[in-house]
Amino acid sequence: MTTPSTLVSIEDSYPPQLSLTQRLSLFPLIFTLPIPVVFNVFRHNTGRSWKRSLGIALYRALFSRGYSMDVLVRAVAQPTGRVYATFARDNRLELVTEDVGEGARLHWIGPKKTERVFLYFHGGGYSVPSGPQYFDFVHSLKKDVTAALGPDVGFAFLEYSLTPRAPFPTQLRQATAALAHLLQSGIPPSGIIISGDSAGGNLCLQVTSHLLHPLAGVPAPPKLSEPLGGAALISPWVAFHEKGAASYKRNDARDWIPRKFYDEFAAQVRPGVTPALRAHVEPLEAPKGWWTGAERVVKRFVVFGGENEGIFDQILEMAEVLKAETKDVTMVAEPGAVHEDMINRFSSGEGGQDGGYKDLLSWLLDTFGRA
Repeated sequence: MTTPSTLVSIEDSYPPQLSLTQRLSLFPLIFTLPIPVVFNVFRHNTGRSWKRSLGIALYRALFSRGYSMDVLVRAVAQPTGRVYATFARDNRLELVTEDVGEGARLHWIGPKKTERVFLYFHGGGYSVPSGPQYFDFVHSLKKDVTAALGPDVGFAFLEYSLTPRAPFPTQLRQATAALAHLLQSGIPPSGIIISGDSAGGNLCLQVTSHLLHPLAGVPAPPKLSEPLGGAALISPWVAFHEKGAASYKRNDARDWIPRKFYDEFAAQVRPGVTPALRAHVEPLEAPKGWWTGAERVVKRFVVFGGENEGIFDQILEMAEVLKAETKDVTMVAEPGAVHEDMINRFSSGEGGQDGGYKDLLSWLLDTFGRA
C-alpha cells in the first residue's frame, strides 16, 4: 500500500477561488431558484416549521441546478478555521487552537480541559469545510453537558484537510494525531468520546478500525490503557456506493441531499481508496468479524439515522453489524428526520429541541458519568 509522501496542509487542500467567469455563471440562480424552492417547501415537509422547510427546499433546489459540488463549495463555503473564529467572536469565546501534528488543528469550544473530552469530526463528504451549524451544535452540547456535569468536560473540534486534494488516508492520520494529542495531554482513554456526522461518523469508524487493525503506512495508533469512553455516530457515511440500499430511491425526494449528490460526494473520495484501505475507510465493506473485540478499544457506540435520509438503510445495516460483533451498541432511528437532522436544525434556530439531540445528550451524560 502507498500513502502520500507529503501531507497536504489544510490550506492547500481548499479549492481555489472561483474565477470571474465562474462567478458570473452563478448569476442566473437569482432568477431560477425561487420557483423550485417554493415547490420543494410544500413537498415532504409535513410537521416541520416554515423556516426549517425553507432551508431544506433551498438546499434541494440549489443541488438540482446542475452545478458540480466543487463549484458550489468554492462559491459559498468558508475555511473551517475562519468559521471557528467568527463563531468564537459571536459567542464571546476565547480562541483556543492547537496544532496536533499531521497538518491538523484542534479548535476548543471554550477552554481546554484534561479530564473528559468530546472530540468532534465534522461532516461534509470529506470535501466540504465545516459550516457554522456544526460549531453551534457542539457548543449547545457543551452548555447542556456543563449544566449537568459541571465545567470539567472539554469540547474539541478537529479541522482536517479536504479531499480530493488531500486523499485518504490523510484524514485518518490527522484524526489519529488528534486522539494521541489528547491522550498525551493526560486525558484518560475512558474520558474521551469521539463523535462525528456523515463523513465525520465515517472517520470515527476509521479510527476504531485503526485501533483494532493498525494500518500499514499510517502512524501507529496510540496504545490504550483502557477503551475510549464511546463513539457517537450521527448519520454516518459507511459506504461510497448505493450497495442496493432502497432508501436512496425511497428518500430521494425527502432528503435535503438528492440521490445523485451522494454519488458526487463519493466520487471525490474514491480515487484515494485503494484495496488495502477499503475496509478501513468503507466500514460496511469490512469483512465479517472485522469489528469483533471493538469493545476493547471503544467501550460503547450510539448510532443515529434519519428515516428520511438517503443512506438510512446502510446506517441500519452498519448498526446491525456492530451489534453482532461488539458490545453496547444503540441504534436510534429518528422519525421523519433527514441527513444530519439534529445538526442542521441549528441553521434554522431550532437546534437542541428534537428527540435525536435529546437522546444523544442523554447518552453523553451517561457515558461521561461512567468515566
